[in-house]
Amino acid sequence: MASKDKKNHGFDIGIFVMVLVMLLFIGSVVFVISKESSEEKALMNETRQVGKIIFSEKRDKERLNKLLNRTVTKGKYTEYETAYKKYVSECYSNYISIDELLSTEDFKKYATVKNYLADGQEFNKSLDKIRNYKNSLTEYYSKFNSCSNLENALTYVDKQDEKSSEYKLYKDDLINSIMLNTKDKTTLDDNIKNTKELLDNEEELLLFLKNNAKFWTVVNDSIIFYTNTLIDEYNGYLDKIK
Repeated sequence: MASKDKKNHGFDIGIFVMVLVMLLFIGSVVFVISKESSEEKALMNETRQVGKIIFSEKRDKERLNKLLNRTVTKGKYTEYETAYKKYVSECYSNYISIDELLSTEDFKKYATVKNYLADGQEFNKSLDKIRNYKNSLTEYYSKFNSCSNLENALTYVDKQDEKSSEYKLYKDDLINSIMLNTKDKTTLDDNIKNTKELLDNEEELLLFLKNNAKFWTVVNDSIIFYTNTLIDEYNGYLDKIK
C-alpha cells in the first residue's frame, strides 16, 4: 500500500512540475506580448506628437527637435523609431521651410510706394530678395516632392525585415500618418504656384520701374509717371499682382 502511495505522490509531483512549467511559459509569452505592445504604443504616441507639431499652425520647433533627438523605445522598435525620425528630419524639414516662407512673408510688400521710396530706383535689394525667395521655394519644393513618398521612406529601413510586424507598422502606420493627403498636397502645390507667380510679377514690375527710372517719381505717397503710356503699363503690371 505504501508503494502505491509513493507512486501516486510521484505522479502528483510530475503533474505539478508540468503545470508549473506551462504557467511559466504562458507567463513569459504574456510578458513578451505585453512588452511589445507597450513599445508599440510608445512608438505610436511619439510619432503622433511629431506629426502634430509638423502640421501645426503654431509650430513648436524646440519641442519638435527634442522629440526627434530622443529615443523612447527599446529592442527592435528602436530601429524603426530611429528610421522614422531620421526620415522626418531629412524630408519634412523642407516642408517646414516652405510653410514658414509662405506663412510669415508678405510677398506683396515690394509693389508698394513705401518700398519704392526705400529701395528705388534700382531696387537691388528687393530684386535680390525676390529671386532668393523664388530659388528657396523651388529648392525646398523639389526636395520635398522627391522625398515625400513611401518608396523613399522605406529606404531608411532594412527591406529584409519586410515580413516583420515592426516593418509593417513602420510602412502602414508611421509613414502613412505623416504623408500629405491629396487635398493637402493640392493646396500646397497651388500655394507654391501662386506665390511664385506673384514673385515673378513683382520682379517684372520692379524691372519695369528700374528700366524707366528717369520717367517716374513719388509725390505725396503716390507714384507719378511723366507719360500716359507708362502709367498704363504700370497699371497693367500692378493688376497682375493685385
